[in-house]
Amino acid sequence: MDSISCRHALGHCAWWFFHILGLVALYVLPSDLRIGPNVALNVWLLSIVLGLNILAHYALRLSDPGWARPPGSFGKPQAASSTDASSSPTSQFTASTDDCESALFGAVSLTADRNSPALCPQCGCLRRLPTTAHCRYCNRCVEGFDHHCMWLGVCVGARNHHLFARYSLVQTTVALLAFHYTLTACGRPSPFGYIWAYGILGLMSLLLLILTCLTVIHVFLVLMGQTSRQVMQRVRWSRGGTRTGTRQPGVGQLFSPQPSLGVVLQNGTYLLCGVRPVWLVEGAWLQRVSGWGAHLLDNRYYSCC
Repeated sequence: MDSISCRHALGHCAWWFFHILGLVALYVLPSDLRIGPNVALNVWLLSIVLGLNILAHYALRLSDPGWARPPGSFGKPQAASSTDASSSPTSQFTASTDDCESALFGAVSLTADRNSPALCPQCGCLRRLPTTAHCRYCNRCVEGFDHHCMWLGVCVGARNHHLFARYSLVQTTVALLAFHYTLTACGRPSPFGYIWAYGILGLMSLLLLILTCLTVIHVFLVLMGQTSRQVMQRVRWSRGGTRTGTRQPGVGQLFSPQPSLGVVLQNGTYLLCGVRPVWLVEGAWLQRVSGWGAHLLDNRYYSCC
């Protein structure tokens, strides 16, 4: 087992350790999980949320982030782990944008020479998309690469970014419940004293703040069809252009190109249900609504943008 696999295994064990430790701490404290008229209801609520958290954790951990493939493998069937709603390169996404996750698997060249710049020099996979990047931990290229999470032991890419946002949301809910139950224990007599409860409350407050920021950022990124890597690249070169001295399209804008309302709704449906309805992008009524909304925000009398 190499060092990366050891880190992933340690991260997995640490995930379970801290969750079990937090659960034991909640039951040791005189919280509403032990005292009060609604003990059974609180226990059921916490059990359901923890169950959803475990399901979301393993759904993300076992998911395919969007592994790039060698040029000669596109005529062959993919493995079962990769056959999802986004495995068809041309038939699923019809959005006109070229930088959003709704268009990540649009028409691209599926053949390339070994010396072509479209091939990754490290793993030899075909970089069909400009958002493809090589993960040094997994030693593979990922389409729509966002980041590699050592805590979960998985890359976050085009095919599981929505799963990461869901997991962050459920994990934030767990932290919110832990904060609530710790707050109910503050002020109640405890064999460990009051400092124990207030110390855990401060820790839960910090954890809740971090997870809330993480969830808001990644839900927003999924809705906009962007990755944190793209945003950081634009921020990095917003003033100085690129290393070659030429300014790239979209530099200076956090989200470029700006997705339409239909693409945002399509990404929201994908975040919640895992499907991308094409009619949300092609519907004429939605285009009219988008025009009305743009007129309300920006007209000859005032401008909100």
